[in-house]
Amino acid sequence: MTIRRRYNKLFHGVKVKSGYVYQFKYQAWENDPEPTCIVMYALEGIHPNTNHEWRFFQCINFTYIPREDRRRFARDWMHIMGNSKNPKFTWEVIKRKYPYIKHAVRRYFFKPDYYITKLREVPFDKMEQAIVSTWAKDFSKKVKSSLFNKFRKIFRNQAQFKKTGKFPSRNEKLQQKLQRKVYGETPSTNTKRSEKSNIGDGIVTPRFQSWKSRGGGV
Repeated sequence: MTIRRRYNKLFHGVKVKSGYVYQFKYQAWENDPEPTCIVMYALEGIHPNTNHEWRFFQCINFTYIPREDRRRFARDWMHIMGNSKNPKFTWEVIKRKYPYIKHAVRRYFFKPDYYITKLREVPFDKMEQAIVSTWAKDFSKKVKSSLFNKFRKIFRNQAQFKKTGKFPSRNEKLQQKLQRKVYGETPSTNTKRSEKSNIGDGIVTPRFQSWKSRGGGV
C-alpha cells in the first residue's frame, strides 16, 4: 500500500480531523504522556524507499511551545475556524502563518492501536484553555536547548571539514565523545564540548528524512 495522507480518520470511534485539537494518553511517551495536540494529518502506508510501514498522526504538541505563543496561536486559529468550514492545518500553513510553532511538530503512532487511548476532541469553546494549559507543562526550553546542541554539532563538523577536507567518521565521533568525557574537551583540537542532541523520537521534518522504529510521540 502506497503512503496516503488523510485529513480525516476514524480512530477508536473518534473522527480525527485536520485543524482540530485532541487530548489523549500515549504509551510511547518521552516527556508528555498526555499530550494536547492539533492534528495536521494521518499518514499510513509503506515507504517506497525503506519499506517501513508508517501509521501515525502528524501533530503540533502545544507543550513544546512557550505559553504566550500558545495563546496567540489559539486566538488566531479559532478565528479562522469560526470563519471557515473544515480548514486544513498543513505544514504550508505553519510555515506561512505560524513559523514560531514549527519546532513542536511531533508524530504519534496509532499502530499498535494501544499506543493511543482515551482519545477525545476538545470542544471549540474550551479550545483556548486547553491549548494554553498550565505553566507546569512547558517543554519549550528543552526544545531550544536540544536545537542549540544540534546546530552546534553541525557547525563543529563544518569547521572540521574546512580544516581537513572531510567530515568526521563515526569512529572519530565516538573517540572524540570519549575524550570529552575524560578530559572535558578533545585534547587534539579546539572543539568546544557539546552534548548529544535529544529532541525526542517524535520530532519530524517535513520530508520525513529519518525513521524511528519505536513509538514516536514525546
